[in-house]
Amino acid sequence: MKEALAAGADEAHLVVCTGVDTLESSISALVIAEAIKNIGKVDLILCGEGSGDNYSSQVGSRVAELLNLPQVGYASEIKIQGDSVLVTRSLEDCEEVLEVKLPAVVTVVADLNQPRIPSVTQILKAGRKPKKIMSVDDLNLELPEAGTETVSNLAPEVQRKRIKVKDAAELVKALQAEGLMGRG
Repeated sequence: MKEALAAGADEAHLVVCTGVDTLESSISALVIAEAIKNIGKVDLILCGEGSGDNYSSQVGSRVAELLNLPQVGYASEIKIQGDSVLVTRSLEDCEEVLEVKLPAVVTVVADLNQPRIPSVTQILKAGRKPKKIMSVDDLNLELPEAGTETVSNLAPEVQRKRIKVKDAAELVKALQAEGLMGRG
């Protein structure tokens, strides 16, 4: 929290979920949405595109749904313009620019911004900024049972054939034999 405050945040809110090993995206979103309701009026909620929800990229969208707010994903640039936000989205083959009324939820790509390194003065001032630590009980929230169970989030193991080839012609023959390349 102190690092975020030193980097420029005005205040910090932390929800502690004791006795919970992991939170799936639906429960994480529920806790975050309830904490935001507890905070009161907010204009812009920023979420990472991937997160502790095993990179399912669902928390931001779920928070938006629970709070009945518009949501824009994969933001690579954000500009506040009065009571709206102009968001540039990085898509696979192009960029898309959207204007959304505030309040809104925006999920951002990792390279959106390079965090500032706070000065010593900012670090010292961070200790005096408002901090609120809440528990799930403070939110009057009873966590539901997890609807999903993550068995593994590792890539499947692949058995390679380890076929050695001496040149491009041999490679083409090997690929054709495996049915991975047409005969031409």
